[in-house]
Amino acid sequence: MSDYTSFLQAPRVRKGALKGLCCVVASCAEVAHARAMCKRHYGQAIRGGEVRTDRRGMHGTPAQRFWHWVDKGAPDACWLWQGKTDKDGYGTLKDGPKLLRAHRLSFEMHKGEIPAGHLVRHSCHTPGCVNPGHLSTGTHFDNAMDKVMAGRAPVNEAHANCKFSDEVVAAVRAATGKRKDIAKHFGMSESQVGNIRSGAQRRPVVEVA
Repeated sequence: MSDYTSFLQAPRVRKGALKGLCCVVASCAEVAHARAMCKRHYGQAIRGGEVRTDRRGMHGTPAQRFWHWVDKGAPDACWLWQGKTDKDGYGTLKDGPKLLRAHRLSFEMHKGEIPAGHLVRHSCHTPGCVNPGHLSTGTHFDNAMDKVMAGRAPVNEAHANCKFSDEVVAAVRAATGKRKDIAKHFGMSESQVGNIRSGAQRRPVVEVA
């Protein structure tokens, strides 16, 4: 801890004089609020005259605080987030009232802006990883297919809305004769038969070695 009592005793400055200035506390990049200190450090100084300068993960810009929460390993390994995570396991970081996703922040820091309407995908399929080498952008469809290929999404008869078993689907694809006769035999519409055979409905699952 450091003693900043002298700043509490300094004369007040006119309103707006601190605009654009950073906190006087060492290693803190937050905006100055009062007595040349940010809100957090000013509150600590008022309560006890001393402020904490050892909590690097609590002060500064998101980019400055980012590395405090990263377990950075080998270049090709997953760099796992050690801070807070959401219900899906993705790292989170506060930026004022906003809650940032750690993997998106990592992508922007290392690779630039995320295209509009795109997500940041993990090639390692590890939500808590922030290694930029494992991150790329893609559409919502790309992301959904990533989940399927990784076995993290229910497909075919495992899906809650599935109407026909994998066995029935295979039989429809193997059946010969008129579409209307096949539909009547299996208790489905002709359009469903056509969709199953074309792959528009119940796409064949690609096995990944």
